[in-house]
Amino acid sequence: MSLNPGAEIHQLTSHAVVTGETFSLRFDAATFLLLPPSITADFYTETTPGSINVVLTKVFAFNTPLTSGYWEGFQLLSGFGEFNARAGQMIGVRLRNTASSGFLSVDNVRLEAFAAPAASTGFTKSWATTADRTWVGAEFWANRLQDWEINGGRLQPRFGLATKPLRTVHRLTTAIREEPGNFSLAVRSGLVASETWTAGALTGIFVGAGASHDYRGAALMHHKGGRDGGIFLGVNSSGAAVIQDNRVLAFTQLALGSSPASMPAAFRIEVTATWQAASHDYLLAVKAHDGTSDAIVSQTSIIVASYTVLGNLGLLSHPGSGTSRFWFQDFTGSGTKLEDHPERAFGPVISTQYSLSRKVMKLTAQLAPVVVTVAVVGV
Repeated sequence: MSLNPGAEIHQLTSHAVVTGETFSLRFDAATFLLLPPSITADFYTETTPGSINVVLTKVFAFNTPLTSGYWEGFQLLSGFGEFNARAGQMIGVRLRNTASSGFLSVDNVRLEAFAAPAASTGFTKSWATTADRTWVGAEFWANRLQDWEINGGRLQPRFGLATKPLRTVHRLTTAIREEPGNFSLAVRSGLVASETWTAGALTGIFVGAGASHDYRGAALMHHKGGRDGGIFLGVNSSGAAVIQDNRVLAFTQLALGSSPASMPAAFRIEVTATWQAASHDYLLAVKAHDGTSDAIVSQTSIIVASYTVLGNLGLLSHPGSGTSRFWFQDFTGSGTKLEDHPERAFGPVISTQYSLSRKVMKLTAQLAPVVVTVAVVGV
């Protein structure tokens, strides 16, 4: 659908507001001819036919630099119970082009209601007792599969090359919910033995990858930036906490903390996402702790739109201009914004195939490379 200057589209639903619930409006939009730079979304109710009473409005700016015809995802999210005063009234949505020139296109408009806050959930992953192998486990998808390994009880890239940037491991079995809530993630990380920090190298956590895709398609995010490429939160080659945007073609710095006086041998990286009820946004924060003392050596934060945190989460090792690579251990997450999906686990059996002929069945099973070495135990 296209919106010319001053145009709007709106839809009154048959859903009556229920006390305590929240609403999520998701949509895709694109601007053309580099104008307009934003789109406005509203929730409204009607007390009489045709009388629009706006209950929540928000202006969404397109990513800069503006690119004509580049589609982006957005979310208008209310707080739980925010519309209690309108209980019993039908909820409606409206999208507006308030500019005086240029036109917008919108697509994939979706409205959902959630009755109550979700219970807090979480995960803990340690590779300390996992045998050395290239398969990283059923809860994860590595990019590329052959680029990662379990070595000495740690998850790490098998190599570091400037021509192979942004190596990622996506967590398949944990999703980020649409409704309001908070979450925290943490991981321990450091340089693989014999490696050194090179300019532009990064280690840490990413969130918000592939929100407009199925989780399997989203799990392929690595190497380059682009639409729904996610937000990185971690540590740079100066030991400073950093937040970078991978949703545009150029990996762009959004926030930077101070550099520590001396580089710790390892870090504990802590990421939090906190719902901001007043602005309907999220506060994303990252703290870099000394891996030995656990003292905070750097931290930074930024306010982002609620859509920004949706999508896959996982770990990222970036070699920068050299060969830096980083190990990971004790990856944890918790919060009401997280959702368990054990059914998304993949492996160790990847696929099966069978044939039946003359009462003889032949079966082939493809297995992930679960171990590199096998210990021989005496009987």
